[in-house]
Amino acid sequence: MKNRLSLKMEIKMLAGDSIIAGELTIYPIARLSILRTADMSVQSFWLSPLALVVTVPELKAFYIVSLTNEKIDHSELSEMVNGL
Repeated sequence: MKNRLSLKMEIKMLAGDSIIAGELTIYPIARLSILRTADMSVQSFWLSPLALVVTVPELKAFYIVSLTNEKIDHSELSEMVNGL
């Protein structure tokens, strides 16, 4: 009987380099999914576009444009963008 590998999924949200468009700053947001084996070796990984965060400095506000139908954690994105 074969031993089955124990796999673990690791998911992280990443912000790409900013894009300046006039007075707006746009941040592409992606999800990095990593499938690891029990010994933490990488089995597979993939990057999926998730959203765009558009900041408006004069309003001190930002807007999230979802690229999927998923719910997005606004507080996590806010921390990511404010930290950039």
